Amino acid sequence: MRIPLPHPVFQAALRLCLAISLAGVLPLSHLWWGETYPGDGQHAFGALVFMAMIGLGIAVVFFVVGSAVQFALRKRKHRRAILTDLVLWTLLAGVLTYAGISARYSDTQEEAGNRASLRGQASTLTSARTSVIGQEPTVDIASINPAFESHDARTP
Repeated sequence: MRIPLPHPVFQAALRLCLAISLAGVLPLSHLWWGETYPGDGQHAFGALVFMAMIGLGIAVVFFVVGSAVQFALRKRKHRRAILTDLVLWTLLAGVLTYAGISARYSDTQEEAGNRASLRGQASTLTSARTSVIGQEPTVDIASINPAFESHDARTP
């Protein structure tokens, strides 16, 4: 027994399913084939959530444009509106897949400054270690970390 389904309801349901699948294309393509995050995993998750929000916005645009096309083509055959939905979905899915694969991470100014500061501290430690060869090893901790107060070990 075949249940008759009105064409506009079927088209809206199909468009909704396509929009839901379109929302996940960007984060999933980046997760599967994109660049791995170089730092903390918590930030990587935040980047994926941001990509999912972008995908959700594109899905809403897809649904609105598809509904407008369905309204514009309401006097013609329903296959044209469905074909338009499928073509638009294919184009947007391709663009989002490319964007997910080619997305790159870049340092913010603060993170780059922190890394440079750590490199400077490491070079100070290295130079302090190499300058005391043949001598009793003494390192002025206050020159490496100004927040550290130097104390003589012999004084209580």
